[in-house]
Amino acid sequence: MKTQQLRNIRFSMTLRITFAAMAVFTLCFAARAAQVPAAAPGLDVPAHLSDFVLVKSEFVDDPTFGKDPFFPNSRRRYGNRPISTGPIEVVPATELRVNGISGSKNRPLAIINFRTFSLGETAELRVKGEVVKVRCIEITEKVVKVTVNGLPKELTVPETVKATPVIEKPKP
Repeated sequence: MKTQQLRNIRFSMTLRITFAAMAVFTLCFAARAAQVPAAAPGLDVPAHLSDFVLVKSEFVDDPTFGKDPFFPNSRRRYGNRPISTGPIEVVPATELRVNGISGSKNRPLAIINFRTFSLGETAELRVKGEVVKVRCIEITEKVVKVTVNGLPKELTVPETVKATPVIEKPKP
């Protein structure tokens, strides 16, 4: 029974302290509100806020700098500027190298510029500081056929690269 009485006393003390603190804060804010001078005539801004200087934000939308973080491939920032229709520079096939062949006969894998591709897979590779889209079309022991930015290329597998055999588990 003693613990219940101690809890009740502690609860009532907590309530008293809380109400006392609320009363003190209310009196302080009421006293502060009474000290604030009246607003200057003809202004919509209260006098205590007239010391603040409002600074207008500036946003510079320069299409030659940066890109839209939400739509990085969007062309809307460039307006009606003509897009270059000149010859597309194609990455030479010598820049793309087959580093290895692996996988099974049913799922062959080719490693091109240290990126693993399966049949039909598309990825972006950085070659000579430019990003190119590479799609793997066919994988054989001697040749890997890909498209680079939509143009077909054949990458020969170097003699030093050996196909890594995959040991397939026998089916029960």
